[in-house]
Amino acid sequence: MAVSQGEVPEAARKHIPRYPLLSCTLIGRLAVARDQQGQRLGSILLADALQRAFESASTVGSSMVIVDALDEAAAGFYAAHGFVRLPDSLRLVMPMRQAGRGSER
Repeated sequence: MAVSQGEVPEAARKHIPRYPLLSCTLIGRLAVARDQQGQRLGSILLADALQRAFESASTVGSSMVIVDALDEAAAGFYAAHGFVRLPDSLRLVMPMRQAGRGSER
């Protein structure tokens, strides 16, 4: 997947290359069954997805991670985990460098 450099908010832009289009890794929607919610399983799933994206980034040439939130609540979840929202959408981005910080812990 690719995204235009101009679409990326300034907060996320400082850690990515200065090309017109940026190669990105799209994380599909993560979901936890309603009866299992509230146990931090979504955070665990997201951490695993970010680690996998970071580990493959140099192979696939990806500089950012993108998620398409299902609704405002999901967008809030991703924002709380360090994603930056693109203007006027439910799409959020995270520089790959930031995604890799979680795998260093």
